[in-house]
Amino acid sequence: MRTSTSFFHDKLFLLFLFLPFYSNPVIGMDLPGHLITVKINNCKDTLFYLNHYSGKDIINDDTAKRNKGGTIIFSGPDTLDIGMYFISSNVKSRYFDFFITDNQELNFECDLSEVVKTLTTSDSSENRIYFKTLSILQSNVLSKGYPKSDSLQYLLAHADFSDPALQKEFGRPGNNLSLSGKYIKASISPADYQRT
Repeated sequence: MRTSTSFFHDKLFLLFLFLPFYSNPVIGMDLPGHLITVKINNCKDTLFYLNHYSGKDIINDDTAKRNKGGTIIFSGPDTLDIGMYFISSNVKSRYFDFFITDNQELNFECDLSEVVKTLTTSDSSENRIYFKTLSILQSNVLSKGYPKSDSLQYLLAHADFSDPALQKEFGRPGNNLSLSGKYIKASISPADYQRT
């Protein structure tokens, strides 16, 4: 027959056995670090880099190989700083830019033949706004007969800011813009913006 003391010891033993599972603050919470998944269709490269600029220097934040499913996964224990990042490889210096804000888990997909038109994300409204703006800029530049480019600086230098679609996009006051909108607006030279 069991005594109440042995029953108490059994409960105490079980409590200490399962306590780490209940007291662990990591369970059910986001872990620090980054997880950025990229799929670039029709791309033959196998080694990719996650980079950002620091002044004039390019800083490599992570390196990843394409897996058998064609996906590139950048992951690590470090939380990345808020800012603009870009994906590159040994073959291409830049595939596309994107912003990292508070969300460190991002998914991107595009087709190499039409990066700006096909660039999508399911995890970041900031980047959806940015990609939409790039698409509007590229359409504007192409309609003026300029060659196709994915470069923001090229698109801004050749865009016609008197176009109603661009007026709507860039005519809002700076306080109502997203981080990417503020970045793009700050990147426009006054001479280009005033050009009609």
